[in-house]
Amino acid sequence: MNEKNVVCQISAYLPVHLLVIVMIIGVTGCGNADNDRSDFAQSQRSGGDSAETAEGSVPALLSEVSLTTDRSSTHHFGEKAITLFGEQCEYSGREIRSKRYGAVTVDEDGRVQRYRSVESLVWHMAEQDREPETYPFVGIVDFVSAEQIMPPDELMYHHSKLLPSPGGSWVSAMDPDADEDLLFNIGEAYPGTRYTWEEIREVLRDEKHL
Repeated sequence: MNEKNVVCQISAYLPVHLLVIVMIIGVTGCGNADNDRSDFAQSQRSGGDSAETAEGSVPALLSEVSLTTDRSSTHHFGEKAITLFGEQCEYSGREIRSKRYGAVTVDEDGRVQRYRSVESLVWHMAEQDREPETYPFVGIVDFVSAEQIMPPDELMYHHSKLLPSPGGSWVSAMDPDADEDLLFNIGEAYPGTRYTWEEIREVLRDEKHL
């Protein structure tokens, strides 16, 4: 089933006032876990306020590490440019093909690791027997802005079988301080459960029996 048909099916059951959110967000290659091709439209929210807040907490290590490649930067943490889109996922080996999903970690030695989804990050940490606190830096893409990267514990995690994520676990990380109406409409259009960082880690680890 292609993306257009899925959106149409979902839209048929939604009130008119919710169709706007369906058109803004779309559905990321529904039908299976291999939905990395989703490249959503430009976000209506720049995320500037949260980015400025994040800037103040940028670890000193990041000033010494380049998070960009020969590809153009696609995301940012504060003023720190980060390239994710088009790079390879450390966990799956797949190319990162969605700008609304992704994560990045930096090790003590400055090694940068990129992930195509929240679940890829969580599973990789679990399989490596590492806690988030053992990384000098962990950042996750805010689904709403599609450009800013935030600390994991500053995001909420929307789990909905109508909104698939690239790793196949239907988890989208969202800035809880994003536009209130937009967050409400996302919940109405894509019903599901919202978790904290600790809660979603437990859900995803249980899913893989890790």
